Amino acid sequence: MKQSNLLKMLGEWVGVGTMTVGDHAGEIEEYLKLETTDKDNSLSYIRKSRITFPERTVLHNEIGYMRTDGMALLLSSGSYEILDWITATAQYEQVAGSADSRNMVRIVEIPHTETMFWRNSMEVDHRGSWVSHTTETKFSAIS
Repeated sequence: MKQSNLLKMLGEWVGVGTMTVGDHAGEIEEYLKLETTDKDNSLSYIRKSRITFPERTVLHNEIGYMRTDGMALLLSSGSYEILDWITATAQYEQVAGSADSRNMVRIVEIPHTETMFWRNSMEVDHRGSWVSHTTETKFSAIS
């Protein structure tokens, strides 16, 4: 990701969107905060999500680092994921991860300074079976 796009993400964001885990679909509300770090071309972030499925509501937390060349994230499940930036496809793609996720792709689009989209797709181990897991969130800047 270009440094200029990375820097557009600084600040606080709120978002709404959708999530699927296998056959289950839900609505998602999110808070995202990105800050500078002691490293050039690197932002730290915290992501807090509330996912409402018809049968229940769950919370998800994620912390990590976004860099021009990749991402490193720790999920609330304890999984640690590493994604590289792939210039040809303009997305982050999983190169290392845990036993409960695979093939993660994260696309970050910033059409202008007030709006940002995060789209994720991956496979997760859901109750012993590999299932598709997607999220799509539209974030709006609040600071």
